[in-house]
Amino acid sequence: ISGNTAERWLISCSTAASIITMRSDTNAALNYQMDPTAHYPGSNNARSSGKANLRWSVVYAGSGAISTSDARMKTSVRKMSDAEVSVGLGIADEVEKKGDDARLHSGVTVQRVIEIFEKHGLDPFEYGAVCYDKWDDYTETIPETLDENGGVLTEEYTLHHPAGDIYSLRNDEIHYLIMGAIREQQRRLEARISRLEQLE
Repeated sequence: ISGNTAERWLISCSTAASIITMRSDTNAALNYQMDPTAHYPGSNNARSSGKANLRWSVVYAGSGAISTSDARMKTSVRKMSDAEVSVGLGIADEVEKKGDDARLHSGVTVQRVIEIFEKHGLDPFEYGAVCYDKWDDYTETIPETLDENGGVLTEEYTLHHPAGDIYSLRNDEIHYLIMGAIREQQRRLEARISRLEQLE
């Protein structure tokens, strides 16, 4: 299957292994595979699904996303600092309903999370929970498509993507930050209660 002159994509099928491969003819690193049980990239942890300015609207799934959390691939675990506890509790206090007349959503804005981090002397971008993406404007050429007889199905056309930027949150990491802060607050309260009971 060929596109414009800048890029060609080839599709091959291995009947022995029941694997379909789609790869770039000019860049061997760009390849995707599908077998009877999964659809996956040709290289590990190197490709994203969607882009900051071209996002999927909804993901329907039978179960949640699985993220690597193997201790062998992580740095050493440490206790949360006082500032991090304060940030987690501060974010928890900010969660509110937001939306319009159609639907309400619970959450917190990225800008407010950034303010809370900075209020406690922490750089929010040192933490994986806060994301910022920026892109330049660019034009994409969509090649014509042909039928099996060489007839034109759709003409070549161009899409213009304007420059922009966006702030995002990794909500799972925000949730763990909040849970860790609440856990640490509870531990401190229990220690204080224990000391008071010993005075009785």
